[in-house]
Amino acid sequence: MPRPPYWSRPGEDARVAALDAFLTPLLRAGPRTLAQAELAMGLADRIRTDRTIRRVADFARTEGLSVRALQRLFAGYVGVSPKWVLLRYRVHEALERAASDAEVDWAALAAELGYSDQAHLVRDVTATVGVPPTAYAR
Repeated sequence: MPRPPYWSRPGEDARVAALDAFLTPLLRAGPRTLAQAELAMGLADRIRTDRTIRRVADFARTEGLSVRALQRLFAGYVGVSPKWVLLRYRVHEALERAASDAEVDWAALAAELGYSDQAHLVRDVTATVGVPPTAYAR
């Protein structure tokens, strides 16, 4: 016998009611919430496009926020930390360079991307992608 569609399974009404109860107050939160969401998305986009941003503390300071306020903003509206967003784009940039350059100077690239050393870059790439950057470049 085939399973009934998800919308007619037992208990689904209770789950939908719980979701409505959670989301409805958020929708009524008003313009401040919308402004905060737009700010968070703008900051995330700035991290994506501005390759000079290297540290969360420096970025928070230039935006007139404390590090903790920036972290709360990202947690609430982006879903991940600003450090995670920075890491994501740094790792992506490293992998793009590795794919486009046959002879990568990993130490120089690490310094250029704001890493303290080559080992730090290799750890981040390996943790994010699952393989070291040299293996990825092949």
